Amino acid sequence: ARLLSSPNNSYQIIDAGYIATTPLYNFLKENRDWNDFFALINTVVGVFAPFLYIAWQTFWVGDYVPAFKYLFISAMRSMCGWCTFLPPDPSYLMSFKDFPD
Repeated sequence: ARLLSSPNNSYQIIDAGYIATTPLYNFLKENRDWNDFFALINTVVGVFAPFLYIAWQTFWVGDYVPAFKYLFISAMRSMCGWCTFLPPDPSYLMSFKDFPD
C-alpha cells in the first residue's frame, strides 16, 4: 500500500486524511444508496436541527437574535460560495439528498 496521498503527490507528503478516508470513499462510490443516506443525515443534522432550535427560540421564547444571526450567516455564506465557486472534482460523489451541496 502506498503511504503517500494521491498519485499526483510530487512533494512526497504523507496525507493521513486521504489515507484514512480512501476505504470509506471507495465504499460510498460502490454503494450509492449509503452515500444518499449519509447525505440525508447530514442535511437533517446540519440544516433542520439548527432551524428547529432557531424557530423555538424565536417563536416560543421570543428571542429574535438567533434568527437574525442565522439569516446574516446564511447570506454571507451564500455570497462567499457564489464568489468562490469552482467546478466540482470528477471524483466528487454528489447526492440530491444533500442540502446545501
